[in-house]
Amino acid sequence: MSIKYVQIRTIVTSLMAVAFLLTDVQAAQAMSNDPSLILTDQQQCGTHSPLFVALGDAYFDLDETHEPGLTSSTDIEQNKLLSRLSTQRFKDGWGQRVNCTANVGQLQAQASNVLLEDITVRRSDLSSPDSEILVTAFEYDEQQKRLRRETVTIPIRADKLLQSSDDRLVSTLRHRQATPIGSYLEETHIDAFISSESIIIEQSVFVNGTLAQWHTWHLPE
Repeated sequence: MSIKYVQIRTIVTSLMAVAFLLTDVQAAQAMSNDPSLILTDQQQCGTHSPLFVALGDAYFDLDETHEPGLTSSTDIEQNKLLSRLSTQRFKDGWGQRVNCTANVGQLQAQASNVLLEDITVRRSDLSSPDSEILVTAFEYDEQQKRLRRETVTIPIRADKLLQSSDDRLVSTLRHRQATPIGSYLEETHIDAFISSESIIIEQSVFVNGTLAQWHTWHLPE
């Protein structure tokens, strides 16, 4: 990959981040005062992050916190979803990956179906302040005919969890990404839950609070 290509790609990403931010300012006025922290099944490119809706301008303050879902290692140990993730051997799975691209001022979704192989789950030490579940799989993109190794990180720290129940965890990670013309805030929203005969993991990436890409993994048990 040439240096020129990397530079062009970086500048395009930066311009998209600026466009997302301008869109957020206009849309913030119409946000609900009672938002859910779980994304709906009908999410689309340009959808706003539930955490952004909940926090408003404070969303861009990385020191801003929210009410934790799980408050102790005992609660985590008793969580059925985490127990099954940690002990289950998964068969090959499937899913979908969606990227949002700008086209004549509009965001359009480009979707690819994927097949999952060699699914592994690693759980970090619960005594660590950065406890997490790492789900790794080889993901075969049926459209691009490409195989690559992907990992989904599920934070299980209390201050990273938005919502929790016995069979569902919703968590988020935010950080600032530097660009040649400034920076943007990137949030990774993870929703993992038990559904009949499988575990489903949905990971969404927001740029300045606006949905830029997402993917869904189905892990049959």
